[in-house]
Amino acid sequence: MPYCPKCDMEFIEGITACSDCGGLLLESKESDSTDKAHGISQMGSPYIYVTKSQKYSDLKSSAASFLLVGSALTILAVLCWMNVITANLIIKGILTLLGLIPLYAAYITNRSAKKVRGLIGEEEAITRQLTDWFLASYTGNELDEQILRESGDLRPEELSLKRLDLIQDLIITNHHIADQSYADTLAEDLYGKLYED
Repeated sequence: MPYCPKCDMEFIEGITACSDCGGLLLESKESDSTDKAHGISQMGSPYIYVTKSQKYSDLKSSAASFLLVGSALTILAVLCWMNVITANLIIKGILTLLGLIPLYAAYITNRSAKKVRGLIGEEEAITRQLTDWFLASYTGNELDEQILRESGDLRPEELSLKRLDLIQDLIITNHHIADQSYADTLAEDLYGKLYED
């Protein structure tokens, strides 16, 4: 089934673009998993991590939109079939099909949302655990001292990049994190806690 890696949604055959984000769909979810395992991005850009809670919210919103559109078109089709609205057989058939496709998409999207909802607590616990570990193990001053020992004097923007790189390196070398985009997002959050709070 066609698959959107950004929204983590599957679509019925024949659909080529994601109805939620507008991105091009991949051939299947399995092909996306294979590409990620080999570090390949089909979109030509790095993956941007979307938290499970955000993904759940996006999926629920998409499911509601599909349901609204599908219901409206289905009601219109029923009115045509009941001859309340005059339409020929072809128009009736097209309206029926156009009503059923979004209803099916709403069902699939809602099912995906339920799967993602079950993963939110686990992801939040892991993020909290990693954040607590890092903040208990390192301080901003310690990281800066290490960077300045290795690189000497740096301009502020160079120092910011070195800080972020060091945080990412420490997370990845101390914990097995399979998703690089998750490690990047976690590093950015930690950077904010160490240097901007």
